[in-house]
Amino acid sequence: MEQLLPRDPLGILPEVDEDEKATQQDGALSTAALITISTVVASTLTLVILVVVMKKRRTKKAVKALAMLAARESLELGIATEYLLETFPREAQTASGASNPNFYELCEFVAIGPSGKGFGKICPRDGKVNCSIVDALETPRRGKATHFVSWCWAYSLDDVVDAIRSWTQSSNAPPSTHICLWMCFFCNNQYRILEERSATGSAELQTVFEAHLAAAGQMVVILDSFLQPHYYSRAWCLFETYVCIQQGYPRRILLPSRELEAFKETIETSGPAPIRQRIQGIDLRRAEASVKADDDVIKSMISNTCGFDTVNQVVRREILKWVLYAFEQYLSEPQAG
Repeated sequence: MEQLLPRDPLGILPEVDEDEKATQQDGALSTAALITISTVVASTLTLVILVVVMKKRRTKKAVKALAMLAARESLELGIATEYLLETFPREAQTASGASNPNFYELCEFVAIGPSGKGFGKICPRDGKVNCSIVDALETPRRGKATHFVSWCWAYSLDDVVDAIRSWTQSSNAPPSTHICLWMCFFCNNQYRILEERSATGSAELQTVFEAHLAAAGQMVVILDSFLQPHYYSRAWCLFETYVCIQQGYPRRILLPSRELEAFKETIETSGPAPIRQRIQGIDLRRAEASVKADDDVIKSMISNTCGFDTVNQVVRREILKWVLYAFEQYLSEPQAG
């Protein structure tokens, strides 16, 4: 049997107090526990920080996605015809102090400046202050555009309202409560275009107009006169006509109701010759833009694709449709006496 030697055979080691030994052991355990706890806390904090960072990133992504959705929806909005016909005329007359202003005259009172409807409101398209008229309105005064309107700001308020009212009251028009019109005056942010001069360049015109036309799916064209329409002297209007023809979207011409009386007077005093002469003389090569670069781009685009003859033929057919409608109305009137 192996003999066990004493732990301190020479008696030179100091005796260790059992309580002190226990204290040392407890201290070692406490230190280890603290290290373990610190490690756990550090890991937990790291995890919490990672979770917070990930949540912030997800929140930023969600906010960005919502902003993009709001911007896209804003670009597709149109002005409700009910608001345009019943409420806007009074607002425009009150703001401008004029009974029948044109839209150039109206712009500074309702579309830009401190009196503009969108003044001080955040634009959903770029997140900056001041927005378009349509973005400043609430439903049901706005909605997804059902028709793209091609027209001129030189038209009077009465002519625009009357042309649209006559159309919505016709038997073949959809109910006015279902019509929302994409009109540049109301739907473009004029604060950006006119005050900050950030209008889209002519090189991007086709993409922009195609997007709006595609969203609406159809176009209505407002003319101020059937004999001498201001519309066909404007290159921008020519461009919209061209894009619509190229993309194959349906178009309809609208005129103020007073033009029916003008047609009747022309027929009774001069016969059909002046009307035929005007229709056959339509040539959109004579249209002009206020910016020469835009004029050049538009006309070059048409010349290099379908050509002016094609555009002219389409426009003449559209005018002829209205003339036939006006003639039918004229013939259906009861004779005096």
